Amino acid sequence: MSNQKRNRKCIYKAITLGVALCISTVCLGQQQRVMTEGWTANMGVLFLQRDNAPGYALLADDNGVATHLGSDFDFQSEAGIEFTLQRKLDEWLSQTRYTGMSNWMAAQIGSGDATENLIIASNLSEDVGGIGSLINGTDFKSIEFNFQRLGLTKYGHLGFGFRYLKLDDHYQYRESSGGNQDVLNSIASNQLYGFQLTGHADVYSGDSISVSLDGNAGVYHNEASTELKQYTTGTGTNQLNLESVNDDAAFVAELRLALKYHINPRVSIAAGYQVMWIDGIALGTGQMNDAVITDSGSSPMQGLLSPNLGETLRFNGAFVHLVYTW
Repeated sequence: MSNQKRNRKCIYKAITLGVALCISTVCLGQQQRVMTEGWTANMGVLFLQRDNAPGYALLADDNGVATHLGSDFDFQSEAGIEFTLQRKLDEWLSQTRYTGMSNWMAAQIGSGDATENLIIASNLSEDVGGIGSLINGTDFKSIEFNFQRLGLTKYGHLGFGFRYLKLDDHYQYRESSGGNQDVLNSIASNQLYGFQLTGHADVYSGDSISVSLDGNAGVYHNEASTELKQYTTGTGTNQLNLESVNDDAAFVAELRLALKYHINPRVSIAAGYQVMWIDGIALGTGQMNDAVITDSGSSPMQGLLSPNLGETLRFNGAFVHLVYTW
C-alpha cells in the first residue's frame, strides 16, 4: 500500500472518529434503559441537489490548446425515493434503508468554429463546426443495514452499520458534422462498500411534535471503473474505446435534521433537511478532462491508465416522509 493511501485512510478514520465524538457529545446524559418492541416503516421522497460540475470542453484550437465551452454544469434539484424499515427489540434497533436518485441531468450548448479541432486520444482530430453540446448526468443508489443500541444515553443512541453505495456519472459531448454526430462519452462508475458509525439524537420531544438529528460516517472501499468511447452516428464508426479500473479508500458522511408531526400514535409525517459528502470517487467530467490532449501530436494515455479517484461530491436538499408504526 502506498504512503499516500495510508495517509488518506488515516485522515478518513480521524474524521470518522471526530463525527462519532460530536454525536456522542450531543447524546450525553444518564443511562436510560429502553424496553420496547415494534416495527416502523418510513416511506417518502427527497429533493436533492448535487454540486455543479465544470463544463470541460473537448475543443482545441489549431495549436492543440484546450478551450472551455460555456459555463459550469448547473444541476437542479431532482426527486428520489427513500424507504426505511426499523425493528425495535428490547435494547436494540435494527434498520434497513434504501435511497435512490436517478437522472440528475445538466446540459449546455455552445457554438463551434470550423477552425477548431475535436482532439482526443490516439492522435485523432477532426474539423468540426456548428453547435456542440455537453451533457452531464448522475445516478445514485444506496442501501444500508444499521444496528443501534437503545438506552445508552438519555437523549439518543449510537450504533454501527454496513452500507453499499453506487454512483455513476456520465459525461457526453456531441458535435454535428456532415449530417452525422461525433459523440464522445465518458462514464465513471463507483461502487463503495464498508462499515459506518451511526447516531441518533432527540433534540426535542413534545406531545405532537418532535425534532431529531441523525448522522453517519464511514470509511469505504471504492471499486471504480471508467469508459471513454468515441463514435460517429449514422456511420457506426468507433474511433475510440478505452476502459480502466482502480480502487482506493473513500469517505462518506451524512447528516439530517427532521421535524416529525404525530397525527396519532401510529401515523406521523416527517420533513427536514439533509446533506451528504462523498470523497474519493471518480466523475465523468474529471476523467474527460484528463483525457483531452493539449498537443495534437501527443496522446494522453497516461491519464487513462486508471480512474482519477480524487473527486468530491456534496448532495443537499429536503425530504418528506410518511411514518407508520405498529
